[in-house]
Amino acid sequence: MSKTDNLVKEIEKLGYEVGQTGYKDQEQIDRNEFNYRYWRHPKENYKLQDTPFYLSSENDFIHFTTLDALYSILNTGFLRLYNLNNMDDKYEMEYAIKELEFKETAEKAKEELYCLSMCSSAKIFAEKTKEHLLWKLHGRDGNGVIIRVKIENNLKWYFYHLTEVYYGVEKFGSVKNFNTQIDNQILDNKICCYIKHPIYKFESEVRLVFDNMNPVTVTDKDKQKVYPITYPDKLHKPAKTFYFQVPILNFHKNENYEKYLAPNMQGVDYEIPKIKITEIILGYRYTDKDLKNIKSKIDPKYSDIDIRITDLKELY
Repeated sequence: MSKTDNLVKEIEKLGYEVGQTGYKDQEQIDRNEFNYRYWRHPKENYKLQDTPFYLSSENDFIHFTTLDALYSILNTGFLRLYNLNNMDDKYEMEYAIKELEFKETAEKAKEELYCLSMCSSAKIFAEKTKEHLLWKLHGRDGNGVIIRVKIENNLKWYFYHLTEVYYGVEKFGSVKNFNTQIDNQILDNKICCYIKHPIYKFESEVRLVFDNMNPVTVTDKDKQKVYPITYPDKLHKPAKTFYFQVPILNFHKNENYEKYLAPNMQGVDYEIPKIKITEIILGYRYTDKDLKNIKSKIDPKYSDIDIRITDLKELY
């Protein structure tokens, strides 16, 4: 087996599949001697089973946000996934692209990949020092809130992926070898949004990603776009910052199941993530009086969500 064949087998283990192949003429086709071949990472989530980019071993996550954002989520019934232009890490995707020597830049991917950043509840709550640090960095030093969620489906998604973040590129040497040793075959760089610099390892991040790179556009009878719809975020300073909305199950639990369906490229309806908020945890700067006041402002339709102050309150 040739070196190229071995590398192809390795990248196929990461989920890559041939997306496009270019031939000069029929003779090249007959001999399978292509001018170039472009490998894509699949949009169908089920194709990523048995790869590093499919998370099914846990289903308890936390997301840090502000109190105002919490009210917005509960009032609208939607969570926002922001594109990667909105991430705190100035080297978002750039680190992995450089280390793995991808040929494509990150510009388009950072505009069209949308992300909800979460953390593994088990890994964070098991270590008070780590939890405290995350409250400091992402929880407004105890003035923010945690939304604790579970995802009730993660198989038949199209455009959506749930994966843990990998810190460093050690697991992906085959990608670098492919990028540097194979001249006429190109890998897309989407996997770089799942890889961060090792300095962020303490975050134990899990990402829900919406891939809008080559979307299927659905219009109504008046030719108005109805899916997918992205919105510019005018409050954020970074240019080209947009967000995409996903419904929360608590809000839509009595509505039509079609809320959780979206079309794929073959016109078949695939499920979108069914996200349920299980708990709201207030930061350590809040008082019992604040807790009572916040509970009074939350609509009774969310009565199934537990609300409390973090256990770290005992340190303050």
